[in-house]
Amino acid sequence: MVKTATGILILVLCAGIASADAPQQSYGTPGPGIYLQQRPDRCQYGFQDDITGSGWSLYSGQQLGIHCPGPITISGVGFYVEFAGSLGSLDIVLYDGGTEVQRTTVNPQVGENNFDLPDIQVSDACIMLCPITFDGVTGEDLTNSPFGNSYWSTSCGCTTPFGDNNLTIWVDLGGATAADPLTWGTLRMLYR
Repeated sequence: MVKTATGILILVLCAGIASADAPQQSYGTPGPGIYLQQRPDRCQYGFQDDITGSGWSLYSGQQLGIHCPGPITISGVGFYVEFAGSLGSLDIVLYDGGTEVQRTTVNPQVGENNFDLPDIQVSDACIMLCPITFDGVTGEDLTNSPFGNSYWSTSCGCTTPFGDNNLTIWVDLGGATAADPLTWGTLRMLYR
């Protein structure tokens, strides 16, 4: 009997350790749904929520994000929240080549969220949603590949990619910043 109880205890402990190495999911009332068109002015991999009523948890113990190769200029970040356990705040954290370059606190709502950010140029971007008091769920797109550009983390970094789905998170791309600003008079003379 002692051997059986010990064996069961070891299995339970191993299962607990294994689950800590996997992304956490939440279940709830299905949200309003989303289907986004592909746009050339966005870095985006997830366009729809394929599994309503469940999704990857976005709370203080688990952060979600995407990778966008550059060089690019980021002007905003958006994401879809299917449902929320508690509304609150989260940080949108931008990394360039692994170094944090910008952090903005926002208050998302259920549905589509779009947040303008100060324009920033990066060579290789990781964008993470890092909850402070927010507890919710994003949508997951199992249809549109390539996969591997959406991430989950327990340390607010692009550390562990999803291999079979894309999150409904996107980055708005700004235009190129002129290296040599022109006055209106100079620009007008160029086209005469």
